[in-house]
Amino acid sequence: MRPKGSAVELENRRRLAVACVKEGYRQADVARVLKADSSSVRRWIRAEKKHGDEGLAAVPHSRGRSKLTPDQESVVLRWLQGDPVESGLSPSSWTASHVMKVIEQTFWVTVHPKYIYFWLKQRGIQPPGRHASA
Repeated sequence: MRPKGSAVELENRRRLAVACVKEGYRQADVARVLKADSSSVRRWIRAEKKHGDEGLAAVPHSRGRSKLTPDQESVVLRWLQGDPVESGLSPSSWTASHVMKVIEQTFWVTVHPKYIYFWLKQRGIQPPGRHASA
C-alpha cells in the first residue's frame, strides 16, 4: 500500500532514509523511525547506488486510461438515463456492482465496482443503494 503523502514528501522521505544510512545509522532503525519497511529502505539504497540522485526522484503516476471507449461510455450513460430494466439492470435499485456486470456482459470489458462507482460520481451520477466494494 502506498504511504500517505505527496510525491515530493515521499521523495524527501527516500532521500532522508538514504542519507541517514550513509551517515552510519542502521537500515532497520531508519525504517522504524520513518515508518517504512526495511525492504523499502534497502530498495532505495540500491536505487541511489545504481541511478544516483535520480534514483530517488518522484515519478509522476498517470491515472491510467479508461477501459471503456468514449462510445461505450455514452451507451452506459444512456442506460442510466433510461429504464434500468431495459438495460439489464436490477428493477428495484441498481448499484455500481450491477452496472459493472452489465458492462462486462455487453462489452466484454472487466472493470471493478469501485471504478464504476467513481466513474459515475465524476459524471454527477450517484447510484442508489449500496455498491459492493467501495
